Amino acid sequence: MDGGTPSFEFARLSPGYETQTGITTAEVRGLTPREAFGPEDGADIESNYRRCVERREPISYREELDIDDDARFWATSLAPVVVDDEIVRLVGIARNVTEQVERERSLEVTNQRLESLVEATPLTVLEIDAEGYVTRWNDEAERMFGWTRDEVLGELNPIVPPEKHEEFASYREQVLRGERIRGVEIQRETKDGAQLDLLLSVAPIRNPDGDATSILAVLEDITEQKELERKLRALQATAQRLSGAQSREAIGGIAVAAAEEILGFTISAVWEYNEQADTLDPLAASDRARTLLGELPKLHSGDSPGWAAFESSEVRVHDDILSEISLEVSRNELNSGLFVPLNDAGLLAVGTHSQREFSETDIDLFQVLGSTVGQRSAGRTGSDSSSGRTTDSTSLRASWPTTSGTR
Repeated sequence: MDGGTPSFEFARLSPGYETQTGITTAEVRGLTPREAFGPEDGADIESNYRRCVERREPISYREELDIDDDARFWATSLAPVVVDDEIVRLVGIARNVTEQVERERSLEVTNQRLESLVEATPLTVLEIDAEGYVTRWNDEAERMFGWTRDEVLGELNPIVPPEKHEEFASYREQVLRGERIRGVEIQRETKDGAQLDLLLSVAPIRNPDGDATSILAVLEDITEQKELERKLRALQATAQRLSGAQSREAIGGIAVAAAEEILGFTISAVWEYNEQADTLDPLAASDRARTLLGELPKLHSGDSPGWAAFESSEVRVHDDILSEISLEVSRNELNSGLFVPLNDAGLLAVGTHSQREFSETDIDLFQVLGSTVGQRSAGRTGSDSSSGRTTDSTSLRASWPTTSGTR
């Protein structure tokens, strides 16, 4: 980036983000965060964008934006898109957590109605006495960890494995001294041995004399968020591999490998656009895709859902792909299809069987992968294919995944 100070402007918002905020892509495209959200919120947004650029790796954070009462707090993950060792844009996934934040704040200020609130809250709440024994275990704790209330009341906290006893005791003593713990990331085990990433907040419970006699712990499951961070980091590494790819075939192979190894989908293929013939020509496919489909066909204008996605430059999801494409496979082997344009360079297609659907996070992550592969395939280092505009070496375009489809 030649030592310059990066500037940021918005390129695209997802339909989900538009719906929840009332802000459209058309309203913010080309605007800086300060122009789109005002001086104060815009400065905070730019600060986080700059932090992501400086670290050159994915980051996650919570932010408060003065958008709407129902869309004030957001859990955001950002990742840089790196091409030829240069950050050319940022991509982000934001989740509206306004209701969750308001519930947490409500819980923190309500001691007098503790009993009813603890049982009514959708958060996992535990109360532990000064000796480490469980005295409260709400319904959400049962659901999260698998132990029933009858199994744990009066017993030592079962979610703490032996190697974490010292850490647990340290937290308990800290809170019993009157301190609070807010938003500490921990790992704990469920009854069946599954590992959960959790956000821990703890406050003291006081008796009428004001002495702390027990602790109230509130746990938020952030396992999916941490998994998202891990996948974003892996996709960032994929961008580095793409930067070193020496052929179109190598780029296609890296893309299908990422679809399987990082995102967990074994059926995938890449087509490249042949401008002279006006066709999408098969470039690479996963082993599973070749086993199911054999030799991949060329795609022509107007003859497939894949071409429609490429032509529209929009991600398309088809929940029953076999009703639109004639293939000699069963729905147990192939049911849903996801088509991701690689800018104007080609198309990434992903399939899944009847027991798995594409989640919104899956779609967003494939959008990140598609954007990265498209940038490398086209040989761009700072251009936006949708607008034809080219940014200078210190200007980044913040791109929020956009999806559309048949569902």
